[in-house]
Amino acid sequence: MLEGLCIAWEKGYKQLELECNNVFLVESSLEGGVANSSLVEL
Repeated sequence: MLEGLCIAWEKGYKQLELECNNVFLVESSLEGGVANSSLVEL
């Protein structure tokens, strides 16, 4: 998921809507510092 977001960012996409029903994936992404970057809006 994070790799896909990074690829989209590099290609110039600045707003994406992402759905994920895997709570562990979401939590691990947020704990990894993604929430502090410009990739995530909570």
